Amino acid sequence: MKRMENVRRIANYLIVNSSSLHDIGLFNGKMGISVFFFHYARFVKEEIYAGFAKLLLEQVMDDITTYTPVNLQDGLCGIGWGIEYLVQEGFIKADTDELFAELDMQVMSVDVSRISDYSLATGLKGIVHYWLSRCRNQKDNGYPFDRQYRSHLEDTLKEYKAGLTDPFRQSHVLHIPDIIRNNTPFTGISEDVSLGLNNGLAGIGLKEITG
Repeated sequence: MKRMENVRRIANYLIVNSSSLHDIGLFNGKMGISVFFFHYARFVKEEIYAGFAKLLLEQVMDDITTYTPVNLQDGLCGIGWGIEYLVQEGFIKADTDELFAELDMQVMSVDVSRISDYSLATGLKGIVHYWLSRCRNQKDNGYPFDRQYRSHLEDTLKEYKAGLTDPFRQSHVLHIPDIIRNNTPFTGISEDVSLGLNNGLAGIGLKEITG
């Protein structure tokens, strides 16, 4: 009972404070908070929370600019991954091949052979996981990204020693706990608390209702 009261407090706080966030990303911004609210709406069976989740998602899409970074943490790959997650989990319906046509082009503008950052949050590993999430939702065994880019990505990953040994296997897809696993237990809400999935209130709340 105490656990659900904590999640309710988190949800109410996020409703009041998340719309003013400037960060639209998956780890610390509106994309991740939207994921939380879709789960929360399903958990408590209250459509009003799904409506708020959709509002945040619309704000995310409206706020993407040419200056939005490509990475998973606060950029295009994280937004794309989050939307693919919502589609594949049945929270929303969308043709992501059509929706992500421009986003994929922006991701492909990054020369993966010159990336020295292999991290999940801001580097190559995040791009790989976005690519994998897109592969899981392909029709007729197609593949996102053009053949040349996939070839560059595969060649680069042959030299990649910092994580995925076989990064194109479906068993290596990113899961929500990989993002929120570092969250600390809920001890209350303070003014300087982070709101997002990674070490923030949305992650703590999501961990409570899914774990």
